[in-house]
Amino acid sequence: MKQNFIRRIVSLIKNTKSVAHNHSNSKKETQKFDDDIRFTYCTEFIVSKFVNCNFNPEVLRKNLQKIGDCVIVMHDDEVIKTHVHSNNPDKVLGYALSYGKLISVKIDNLEEQNKQM
Repeated sequence: MKQNFIRRIVSLIKNTKSVAHNHSNSKKETQKFDDDIRFTYCTEFIVSKFVNCNFNPEVLRKNLQKIGDCVIVMHDDEVIKTHVHSNNPDKVLGYALSYGKLISVKIDNLEEQNKQM
């Protein structure tokens, strides 16, 4: 059983490396990627939850999916960490602030990142 797990991990790593090595920086492919970007901003935040915060990760996930994609919501008893691609990082941060105090925020422009590739 352990060997099967190790084989799957090794296979995943090999496939990931081959994908990474096959990226091309041609202008045509870069333009295609730009055309595929629906949401400009990659917004990530970590929030320290309010005391007695009634947090439901599915509610946050559904709200973020209405304004973006690539939504990831993780949490424990004290913090919420979220990642989302959206055109409205201000709305994303509004949701964050409704659950607690911001610990960290990161907003990247995906179109600009793509130009630098």
